Amino acid sequence: MRMSLHQPGFSRPLRPLLLAAVLALAACGGAEVLIIPLFEFIFSANNVVVGATTYTVSASFTPSNPSASNPSNPSSSSGTFSSASLSVEGGDSYAATGSFDQCNIALNVGGNPVSPIAAQYTGRFTDDNTLVLTRVGGALPDFPTITLLRDPKSQRSGGCG
Repeated sequence: MRMSLHQPGFSRPLRPLLLAAVLALAACGGAEVLIIPLFEFIFSANNVVVGATTYTVSASFTPSNPSASNPSNPSSSSGTFSSASLSVEGGDSYAATGSFDQCNIALNVGGNPVSPIAAQYTGRFTDDNTLVLTRVGGALPDFPTITLLRDPKSQRSGGCG
């Protein structure tokens, strides 16, 4: 059965919206939606356990391609960090380099990091306020997976999750 926008099943007010949606999809060829992660604020985890010690770890990121409206967030869905850091409360702070591609990140930690900070991580935003860092290499008990929460939580959606 062929349907027309002029058939009784389509209400008059919805016709322009439906037409706009169809034209938008046709113009972009059905391309996937790009997700731009939100790096604003500090991320922290107060439950990083190594042996009998619990650490608080914080992370911050600055994209090298900042948005004009908010320099803490990137202007595109992928890029590199102009600066990034991981720090342990009451301990050391480490500069890091890395990149992001939509909800995924890769980090290389500078210096000679010691537990609980690993030298290299892959990461993924599991939602707009949670970033899970998984160490690449290193012994598991000394370098656990770190689940960082945005502090304070963002009220905007970056599309991850």
